[in-house]
Amino acid sequence: MTDRPAISDLQEELIDDFALFDDWMDRYRYIIQMGDALPALTAEEMVEGNLLKGCQSQVWLLRGAATRVVCNCAAPLMPPSCAVLWP
Repeated sequence: MTDRPAISDLQEELIDDFALFDDWMDRYRYIIQMGDALPALTAEEMVEGNLLKGCQSQVWLLRGAATRVVCNCAAPLMPPSCAVLWP
């Protein structure tokens, strides 16, 4: 059993967070900030086995034992997408 919150709880939290913003640009900035808050991968973690296949950009995704996801990519919207999809 994991102590991660249920996906429905995470969805509700994200909906509540976005409700604080009236402007879509503020929501966009918030998503970017979520991506910026993700920890960076080390060079040792940026290996073929952690490379997410099928992306147009190179995206390394590391899922740790605690099911914490770390994402690294040069494309500006990929890390925020990881932050939203895998909080």
